[in-house]
Amino acid sequence: QAIKDYVYSFKQGGKVVEGLTLAGINEAANRRGGIEVAEIEYTERDQSWLAVAKATASITGSSRYGACEQPKSAGSRPAPFAFTKAIHKAQRNAIKQLLPVLRGTPETLNPRKYV
Repeated sequence: QAIKDYVYSFKQGGKVVEGLTLAGINEAANRRGGIEVAEIEYTERDQSWLAVAKATASITGSSRYGACEQPKSAGSRPAPFAFTKAIHKAQRNAIKQLLPVLRGTPETLNPRKYV
């Protein structure tokens, strides 16, 4: 898979935000092994979906929670995949905490280097 599938980069408030995509997090977690998402809870709110996921590293026994609140609309348009995005982002946020610290840019980040 191309590295662009594993990392994202965008500007927000004059700053560049960079990180691993869900695919990048999953690739790093798969190569490291022993990380499982066992609990996912979600709540539908008026304007958003709230999801919380718990990931556990079987090697260390450490567990971490990840959460995401995803709006049901993008401006005036409905966001039909808001629920799916909330679940995926919550999983990504939980798993990410169990991986080694990742530093770099989209050009230099390689999930294979962190396993």
